[in-house]
Amino acid sequence: MKLDFPAYEMMRYQAIIKKDISWLKNNLDDNYIHLHSNGVIEKKELYLKNINSDNIEFKIMEPINWEIREDSRFIFITGLSNFKLYYLENYLDLKLIYHSIWKIDLRPICFSWQATKV
Repeated sequence: MKLDFPAYEMMRYQAIIKKDISWLKNNLDDNYIHLHSNGVIEKKELYLKNINSDNIEFKIMEPINWEIREDSRFIFITGLSNFKLYYLENYLDLKLIYHSIWKIDLRPICFSWQATKV
C-alpha cells in the first residue's frame, strides 16, 4: 500500500488542529503511543484527553519535508514540520523532526508518533 503523506498525515494534522477527537479515535491504533519533544509519553486515551482540553490549541502544523518507507505491515514517515501552538497560554513556534509509524490495515492506522526539537 502506498501512503500518500498529504492524504493521511495531513488528515491527522487537521484533526488535531480542529480537535476532531472522533477522527483521531478511529484513526489512531488502540495501542497508540505519542512521544512528545519534551519527553512526555502518552498513550491514546491520555493523548486524546489532552488534545481535547483547553490547555493546548494548535494553530499550524506544516510539513517541510519527509521520507516514506514501508514494508508489508508498517509505513514509516520521517520528516521535519513547523508547529505553532498555544500551550497553557504560552505561544510556541517549534520546528520538529518526527517519526510517524502507520500500521497497514484496511486503511493506514497511526501506530506511534515521536518528535525531537530542532
